[in-house]
Amino acid sequence: MATTAPAPATTCCASRSADLQRLASRSADTQFETAGQSESAGITSGRTLIQCACRNAQALSKRIHYGKFVAEAKFRSQTAKYAELIERQDAEGIMDALTDRLVELKVGFGVLLQA
Repeated sequence: MATTAPAPATTCCASRSADLQRLASRSADTQFETAGQSESAGITSGRTLIQCACRNAQALSKRIHYGKFVAEAKFRSQTAKYAELIERQDAEGIMDALTDRLVELKVGFGVLLQA
């Protein structure tokens, strides 16, 4: 019997994103109708908020995903160094070896610009 591969993560995320948008739309509709304000203003506001949240979650997920590949490449290029750190259970040493401070500063600066 052949096994099937799991669905790609993007399908799951897209499905969840659509569910969140529908939920936010209904929530926003109810909130704004109750307040006696325009229904379309509630839908637009709710969707915009959810779209921003989804984009941020997707960007974070993408960064984590790429980070796994970078960590593996660094491990493969310096296996002895990382093996020693792993044997000593030196989590701080592993993080120091993996982290490029300049890149982290650039990412932090980019986050500040977008906020």
